[in-house]
Amino acid sequence: MKLTAISQDTGRGVRIGLSGNDKSQSTFWPSNDADLPPAVVTARKRLMAGTALFTGSAEQKSGIFLAEQVGTALRSDVAILRSDYQNYVSIVGSATVDQRRVCTQLMSVPPATATTAPIRARAVSLYDACQNDAARVEFAMQRASFLQLQGLAEVDAWSGLDEPVRKAIEDRFTILSYIQKYGVESKFPMPAGPDFPIPSGVDKDAVQAEGKRMVGAMRRVESALEGCSLLARDVIVMVAFALETSVNEAFALLTANG
Repeated sequence: MKLTAISQDTGRGVRIGLSGNDKSQSTFWPSNDADLPPAVVTARKRLMAGTALFTGSAEQKSGIFLAEQVGTALRSDVAILRSDYQNYVSIVGSATVDQRRVCTQLMSVPPATATTAPIRARAVSLYDACQNDAARVEFAMQRASFLQLQGLAEVDAWSGLDEPVRKAIEDRFTILSYIQKYGVESKFPMPAGPDFPIPSGVDKDAVQAEGKRMVGAMRRVESALEGCSLLARDVIVMVAFALETSVNEAFALLTANG
């Protein structure tokens, strides 16, 4: 198959790929990397450069070999990508594990004590007594305290709710968990003002805002890392397209030793 390299700046990122036989396969490299760990950003840039070299070589060999020979001739060129691909997959995998560990820690529920056990049990009873999902959501999102939410989380009470609502409750739980586990309230004392020139207590609005900021950042990192995984898949598919082989064979070539 005769191949032509694709390189297009879309304004949101760069599309790199190959076209041939009225078909094309490309990879998209977003320009916004603010939500990614620095090590992932570096690995992604290296793989992007390797992908551009591979597609350039594919186009060049298309002008040298017969159409039916191009795929076979390109097999050795997978070496251009192999090291950068494996490094990228390893670093993204490690970053994903680290991110999931943080999420798991914040979503974890400590063992109940003599004090917290009845509070948790009461919360589950109140939740189960709600007449419909709307009432259950209102309880979990508006009325339940962190201790009560721990009781609901302990029994996975909201697992049957629709995904958007379930995620909203999980976000509220994560916010409250972060505030407690990291002592966020101590960082935001109530500011002085005309009504309270000598303030005491905590600036609840600032504490909540900090919790929401943290969870928002965490979710953006999760989404960005998911995009990195999809990008790795697209590289495999592009290599398979160039070599006119299966994705399994392309994957084997990219992950081979040496």
